[in-house]
Amino acid sequence: MPTCWQTAEELIVAKLRMAKATIPWKRSLKDVDDVKVAMKRSSVNTTKLRKLARENSVLSILDRSSRRSLVRANDPLML
Repeated sequence: MPTCWQTAEELIVAKLRMAKATIPWKRSLKDVDDVKVAMKRSSVNTTKLRKLARENSVLSILDRSSRRSLVRANDPLML
């Protein structure tokens, strides 16, 4: 039986699309957290990810979630 696998980039974009479509926005925080975890734990081709995010109109959400995780990683109070 054939099986289809999503790449890490495709999974992240799917989560970003769900976050964009979720109302109220507070419910989308789980999807954004899932994106952060996937980016940390997977080997992600950032060029491919940004291209897919741009094509799916979720690049701004990706940039915001990436920026937040980088700030938190470098913030000594967040450790």
